[in-house]
Amino acid sequence: MLRCFEPNHTGPGDEIVTRCATAATDIIGRAPAINMRVGGSDARWFRMAGIPTVVYGPTPHNMGAPDEYAEIAELATVSRVHALTAFDMLTRESRK
Repeated sequence: MLRCFEPNHTGPGDEIVTRCATAATDIIGRAPAINMRVGGSDARWFRMAGIPTVVYGPTPHNMGAPDEYAEIAELATVSRVHALTAFDMLTRESRK
């Protein structure tokens, strides 16, 4: 079965993207690379419903292969970035 979706994206200047990038910079100590990736994540469903979305996660080593893995230490960092991004989005406060 062939599935096809219209292309969609969240712009790099969108609030959720900039707040996630700021949170990541604060936590990892350097600015993350902001780029567009393959559209295979569930984020496409949210974007198709008009909800801006960002995907931020651990490095997917050997992505799609039987031995795909992520570093455990990176999971803690990713969870902190997610939590800080959510806090900033929910409070709409600017952190200095």
